[in-house]
Amino acid sequence: MTNGVPSSFFQTDHLVPHDIVAIKPPIVGFVGTIADWLDFELLRSLASNYGDLSFLFIGRISSTNTTLATVKALKALKNVFFLEQKRHDELPGYINQFNVGLITFKVNALTQSVNPVKLFEYLAVRVPAVSSPLDEVRELHLSDNVHFLGLLTEEELAFMYKNCDAFVWTGDDQSWGLAPLEAMLFGKPIIISAGNGVSEVLDESVAMVVPLRDPKQFNMH
Repeated sequence: MTNGVPSSFFQTDHLVPHDIVAIKPPIVGFVGTIADWLDFELLRSLASNYGDLSFLFIGRISSTNTTLATVKALKALKNVFFLEQKRHDELPGYINQFNVGLITFKVNALTQSVNPVKLFEYLAVRVPAVSSPLDEVRELHLSDNVHFLGLLTEEELAFMYKNCDAFVWTGDDQSWGLAPLEAMLFGKPIIISAGNGVSEVLDESVAMVVPLRDPKQFNMH
């Protein structure tokens, strides 16, 4: 049996924890023990090359010399932050502020046997996850259900609208995207986040409007 998280993990007031208020988004986050099984070389490269992103690590730091030395080097970067281990019931409040959740383990005999609970914690709070190619993660086949098509011609876009079963729009920037309206012209059901401007003029007869970051709403329809 694989890992998972209880439904209570969804239950959070979404308040920004006081100790990350000053951290500038977008936030790329990690939750868990910080030890030598993390791919520190990759993390250092990411943090160094993407200075516009904040990298936040939450968890107990291993006392090994190599881990302590690497953490010290990472802390020298202005966009890298470390917080002490949090209680499990506090984690949703932090993860909810992530734009991306990391599972950047080294790939070796030890980590290939790991079924990371943090993957389910990230996804439970609707935070996209980026993982090393671990066997246990691959077996979930999550990537099989997501395809990035790039820029489409008008004819290709019309084909996609015509042949999809439903249209999902998760923008939360209060903008008025045309895409949901285009999908409606093709008679497709709409699932849209409440943070999007166009959701203000849609009712339940034409769309399912889901409050921001509340996955439980999908189970209520």
